[in-house]
Amino acid sequence: MGINKIEELWLPLTDIKPNPNNPRYITEDKLDKLVKSIQEFPEMTAIRPLVINQDNMLLGGNMRYKALRKLGFKETKVIRVYGITTEQEKEFLIKDNVGYGEWNWETLLTDEWDISLLDNWGMDFPEWLGQETMDINLDGLTQKEAKNQETKTIKLTYSTEDYENIVNALKEINPDINLAVLNLLNIDPDGIN
Repeated sequence: MGINKIEELWLPLTDIKPNPNNPRYITEDKLDKLVKSIQEFPEMTAIRPLVINQDNMLLGGNMRYKALRKLGFKETKVIRVYGITTEQEKEFLIKDNVGYGEWNWETLLTDEWDISLLDNWGMDFPEWLGQETMDINLDGLTQKEAKNQETKTIKLTYSTEDYENIVNALKEINPDINLAVLNLLNIDPDGIN
């Protein structure tokens, strides 16, 4: 036995049952962002319908269902699955919410994408994104002094994982990253003018 029929239809929200076994939750802040997202792009609900079983119990889209109710929607598009087993339902609840891919931050941090829009759309940002660029000054100059002298810059780009590994490795050498780099280059920080 198993899935034997799938249909798309519009259903009143009052006919849809929340799934008591849904292992996901949403914070009030995220729910507000989802509500705003649906307000700004309501067509998304038709493009990406909720998924329900033959008893109208939610399998996919539990958070969107909450947002639609909060917005006062009367109906929404659903995909109803007939014949799905209890084990398949459990599997679907997890697999529908697992993110196998990773965001390509090099692409997202270009001028093609507006960070504030991504935030409004509910995207979670990695912790490192809030950090400033790591400035390592081999001449031992302060930022103010460096602006008054001719300097050259080398920019190195790393994946998030590699960046975090490099920062951690440098901090093991010396908590002051500038001194750690100087140490690696065998430059005596006291000999810098």
